[in-house]
Amino acid sequence: MGLDAPRSDGTPAPSAAEYDRRRLLSRVAEQYYVDNLSQQQIGEQLGLSRSQVSRMLSEARDIGVVEIRIHHDLPNDPDLEELVAGLAAPRRLSVDVLNAPVGASRRAIGRRAARIVEQLMWPGSSLALTHGTTVHEVMRTLRFDRLPGLRIHQSAGFELGHALTTTWELIRLGFDRLGDDYHYIHAPLKIASDDLHRALTTDPTIVEVLEAAAAADMAVLGVASLDLQTSSLVRAGYLTPEELEEARALGSVGAINGYHYDIDGRDIDPLNRRILGLSPVEFGGVPVRLLVASGRHKAPAVLGTIRAGWVTHLVIDRDCAEGLVDASARSSST
Repeated sequence: MGLDAPRSDGTPAPSAAEYDRRRLLSRVAEQYYVDNLSQQQIGEQLGLSRSQVSRMLSEARDIGVVEIRIHHDLPNDPDLEELVAGLAAPRRLSVDVLNAPVGASRRAIGRRAARIVEQLMWPGSSLALTHGTTVHEVMRTLRFDRLPGLRIHQSAGFELGHALTTTWELIRLGFDRLGDDYHYIHAPLKIASDDLHRALTTDPTIVEVLEAAAAADMAVLGVASLDLQTSSLVRAGYLTPEELEEARALGSVGAINGYHYDIDGRDIDPLNRRILGLSPVEFGGVPVRLLVASGRHKAPAVLGTIRAGWVTHLVIDRDCAEGLVDASARSSST
């Protein structure tokens, strides 16, 4: 039967031109969705501009060549999301609360946050990173081919003892895939003396890296809790157990990039001297600030960031969300 012969249901068959068009759309869609080629790469192969490829992908969806089904790894909890978002009022906060089983939430949060990064960023945009095991999960599952030319910026010195979750390793995860140049801050998070801290914070190379992070299009933030049993600050040797207890006594509920703050996001000055990196406040110029955290023990630290207005997007598990609601109620009643 020829292309122009009617179908058995009486509807006209596609013309030769329509058939060729659908074949081309199918090829472009397969390269993008199955082979994971970027729009730029597809365009170079087929002699098309990136905007032409983008329009063809939209056309493929419109006419049914491509059908997209979204299967979330885990269901969200809309009731808890509404409660947590309410803690930020009158500010707006986008909240994902995952019903993740114990032991699997960090990975699930990383995957969900990676998809948000892919949705909100674009080729050639810039991403700033803090330390953190959950931030590591975001970077590990980020599909870098969706964001060609992505620039990734370190926002603090390195944490000793955190080989896998220091920003050095997180940035390497990206640039192993992207192949661009990048620059590290070759200095620790906590500087030993005031004189050395002054010298390093005025060093042109370090200033350039931190300024780039502060001007990023998006930041992915991790928080360190002050829970002795789980504290990454103690595991990394950044604080001794005794120093952790002293920090708690001063009102600290958590730290971002080594900067301690209380339940309302106020700076704990004695603990934040000689830190080399962006403070939570210094991320304020970044349009999208995505915080990732798992576990009830992180709730006070996350609550401080919400009350201070430091975050615009939040991806957490049910345990952390329930802890947030409880922590907010306790602190409001005291």
